[in-house]
Amino acid sequence: MRLAICAGVAAAALQLSACETDKPAAEESTGPPAAPAGGCGGEPADTPPLREPCGGGPIILPTEEEQAFAAEIADPLARARYMEQVCSPTEFPAWERLPLTLCEYSRTNSDRTTRSAKVILLDPSPEQLAQWIFSSCRAIGKDNATCRGRLFERVRTQSGGQFPVSGVVLEDILPEDGAYEVYTFRNGVTVELDGVPYRSTAQLGDAEIARALAPDTRIVKSKKYARIVSTSPDDYRANGGTADVGTTANPSLNWPAVAGAAYRAAWGSPNNELMIAWARAHADRL
Repeated sequence: MRLAICAGVAAAALQLSACETDKPAAEESTGPPAAPAGGCGGEPADTPPLREPCGGGPIILPTEEEQAFAAEIADPLARARYMEQVCSPTEFPAWERLPLTLCEYSRTNSDRTTRSAKVILLDPSPEQLAQWIFSSCRAIGKDNATCRGRLFERVRTQSGGQFPVSGVVLEDILPEDGAYEVYTFRNGVTVELDGVPYRSTAQLGDAEIARALAPDTRIVKSKKYARIVSTSPDDYRANGGTADVGTTANPSLNWPAVAGAAYRAAWGSPNNELMIAWARAHADRL
């Protein structure tokens, strides 16, 4: 398993490390945190964001074939990213120096009423996503266009290639009846948060949205799947993961933190272990 290094601490890519654990807050926040005094390696606050993981190695550029695939998926990927509406740079604990965006967006119900929300995203570029797809297909011995196309379609339909670090995702899925429900997220995993209505179809108030974004709001329950390809705890464990994530039937509260650590380790790398884990567990679908 690849190793990621953050602030000089080595840790397995799918394990938590001291530098990757969400920081407790002394008091309740009312919105996204302000930019920290420095990056995760002690850099000045104005240090530019990195594509690679905090403390990671150099970026491996996509091959010509990967660039061609990235060009093919760019338009459908952009159309799927409905949360990328009004966005601005932001910060979040454990994700310092990564190019997070705070996005405000809206969706219209079938009755023409509108629901709005805010979410913090770390969405991969088409080139980054292409690298992850190519390496995942290679990992299961299917280095071909069929596998790549099917895996991209999985990403597109499951997440739109959007990775919610924190906040509210509006989706019409349970039930699919034309009314968008509230789903709260941490580290790419759907969670239930203390004090925030879950699966409500009502418009959240400003205080509830701020609570959904705040890093110190308590996670009450973790759900099954980690974005961007809906990797489950069972997929993770079958791929060699050893952190306490529970099972797909009963995910532990640690699952979002482990998924977030894996996603940070993948940033700027040609490999995404969460995607590889899903591909290995579901190779028959690719």
